[in-house]
Amino acid sequence: WSSEHWLRSAGIYRNDGATWRWAGEASRPWPQWPLFSVIEEDPALEGLLLAHGVEAGRDFGYGPFYGYSFRQWFARSTNGGAGWEGLDIGEFYLYPRVPPHATIIPHTLREGQYYLAGPGVWRSEDHGESWERIGPYRDLSRRERANSLAGGALLSAQDSLMVVFGDSVWVGHISGTGWRAVGRLEPGVSGLDLARHSDEPGLLYAASDAGCFVSGDGGRTWRRVLSPRGRPWRLARLRGDPSQADAVYLAADRELYHSPDRGATWRALDAGYTGVPWINDVAVDPLDPSTLYVATSAGLFSMESPPTSIAGHLPVPRATELMSSYPNPFNAGTIIPFRLAAAGRVRIDIYNLLGQRVRRLLDEQRAPGLHKVRWLGTDDGGSRVSSGVYFYRLTTGQVAETRRCMLIR
Repeated sequence: WSSEHWLRSAGIYRNDGATWRWAGEASRPWPQWPLFSVIEEDPALEGLLLAHGVEAGRDFGYGPFYGYSFRQWFARSTNGGAGWEGLDIGEFYLYPRVPPHATIIPHTLREGQYYLAGPGVWRSEDHGESWERIGPYRDLSRRERANSLAGGALLSAQDSLMVVFGDSVWVGHISGTGWRAVGRLEPGVSGLDLARHSDEPGLLYAASDAGCFVSGDGGRTWRRVLSPRGRPWRLARLRGDPSQADAVYLAADRELYHSPDRGATWRALDAGYTGVPWINDVAVDPLDPSTLYVATSAGLFSMESPPTSIAGHLPVPRATELMSSYPNPFNAGTIIPFRLAAAGRVRIDIYNLLGQRVRRLLDEQRAPGLHKVRWLGTDDGGSRVSSGVYFYRLTTGQVAETRRCMLIR
């Protein structure tokens, strides 16, 4: 592959609905060619986007200790990606290995608090302005500590953080204290990413250089369910399907897999991008589950209609359904998704525990498919409502469904 592929991955791009343009203009500069591997949305603040990238630096060491230095950058946009500012986190070192895909986790109940896993584990309490390194480094083995690479991270409702270092899974408090090893993938493997089933917190997925693993007991025991077709994987990303809780996607180096049944069976997918240097990420369109996007170092690919290998696993809605809001509990805002089997008028209302309607979020005609609305925790007059349990209700001509969410100020 040519240097052109490298440059295509070295930046952030934005789509205005028809074309893509580089969104690299920054009020605070970043390097000329930062390699970004992840972009996340802050669910508490509309329009706030977060990204992480690395910049190759100098060589260091000699012989078996030869490696490379990198600088990692945190990028932030407050206007939906139209403009960005780059924040230099600092330098880190790697022995012969490519920089890892990073994981950015916004805390859903603590506005402005983010966690970053990749080149170590980091925490910011000021919207990414400054970062503090946290993690179980004193307890790591010499092999795990050599690179200090965290292969993904998960945040639980109990303010605990789960990360994988090397072949071990660790859990600690978000303050950076109380770290303990809770499980092991397989001796000698290197973890690359972690994911959790959206409806069952104890069902976990882990990607490593030796394959994909599944745990049904919160990370204590693991079993391998998929192995690389060739050489060990260097990069991996696990992503869920917002339309199907049991479905999961795995992008590993140049390989892309889909499992419709909690990792029990896997199918390799090929959307015409065979031969790209690596895959950065994969995502199902939450408003159109029949569209799958694959971000690679050679460009962005989409499957506008499901290929044969995943036919039947990305269906159009067969029934109208009100889905679980996220995040839940929430602080500043929550997203309420719903499916419509047929076109019609839709109402979504918010009620308090007394059964009083506090907000009408939606009352309009909608087409069939997957939709979503956002509630910012305000009433019909725009005033902030108090903390507590609320009910959101979907009403159509044929269906009425209600679910619960919790607001914590």
